[in-house]
Amino acid sequence: MWYNTYYIIIFSLLISVGCVNDKASTQSSGSVKTDGYVIKGNIANAPAKLKIFLDDLQKGRNGVIDTATIDANGSFVMQGKLKEPIIGQLRVGASKVFLIMDNESMDFSMNYPTNPRLPVQYTVKGSPANNSWSEVYQKLTTNQATLPYLQQVIDTSQNMLLSYLVINQVKPEDAPDTYAKFAPKIEQAMPGSKFAADIKQKMQAAKSVAAVGVGKAAPNISLPNPDGQPMSLADLKGQVVLLDFWASWCRPCRRENPNVVRAYDKYKSKGFTVFSVSLDQDRGDGKGKVKWEKAITDDNLKWDYHVSDLKGWKSSASALYGVKSIPQTFLIDGEGKIVAKNLRGAALEQKLAELLGEA
Repeated sequence: MWYNTYYIIIFSLLISVGCVNDKASTQSSGSVKTDGYVIKGNIANAPAKLKIFLDDLQKGRNGVIDTATIDANGSFVMQGKLKEPIIGQLRVGASKVFLIMDNESMDFSMNYPTNPRLPVQYTVKGSPANNSWSEVYQKLTTNQATLPYLQQVIDTSQNMLLSYLVINQVKPEDAPDTYAKFAPKIEQAMPGSKFAADIKQKMQAAKSVAAVGVGKAAPNISLPNPDGQPMSLADLKGQVVLLDFWASWCRPCRRENPNVVRAYDKYKSKGFTVFSVSLDQDRGDGKGKVKWEKAITDDNLKWDYHVSDLKGWKSSASALYGVKSIPQTFLIDGEGKIVAKNLRGAALEQKLAELLGEA
């Protein structure tokens, strides 16, 4: 399944851009620069004096590179000069539009969105790459973007950032050949760029996910417990183990903990246990460890195996298992093979009954 357009991966890149400018759109067209980017826009039915923001998508709201205030007619102008192409995020009220930004001129128009949860309807003129992205976007939001269609755009586009935007709508595990072909193309076109590095990272993450699929042998994890003593997943071979990635700050994890405790109490006598890996983080003040230990106590997580390297999302265990969100669980049988993933509540107990017999 390819991603919905609202789930465009926000990749953490750092790209240098020009200074931030805040200017009203009453500026005359005669003063618009021609050696950088120019966005001449119109927002129909917009509130008076609405402020528009242009972000470097990789930096989110911390990466504002331009702002403008619409005039009485809903028009605005943004202009500046980029050191290199970026993917921009145009924020209009609570809605966002993604733009492939280079030092070119374009005309942008849209109706002011009354519901930010609905797809934005907009048009771009003067920018072939953005025209193509707009077409892809419309197909994505109307469920017409088939995987072969997206692959064709990625394979045939001459604009690397257009291909990059589109490939981020496809999971690497759903189209490994497409990623494998695109990786050297973007590296050749943008050598050493963080766009190219991001594609490589996604491919590596997909390999990690594939390596811990159902039926695969569960890789060993050896990390310290709260007392600093190493504990190993391999020590539990012969038992049915729920490998549980969680954190004290993760509300869905904490809500799920009572279900895990109930399953543990019900099946521990039949050879079931839990190996909990916390993604709490120690920022040098010891608070991460304290919160981890407190959550163990507060949630009555009574099994013995609690481990963490207190590195948050940089945990070696989360990298090994391709964990990008929590809670995430892997059910491992007595032979050390993964037999199920992300079972919750009754579904976990049903699988345990299948493996161990009714409790």
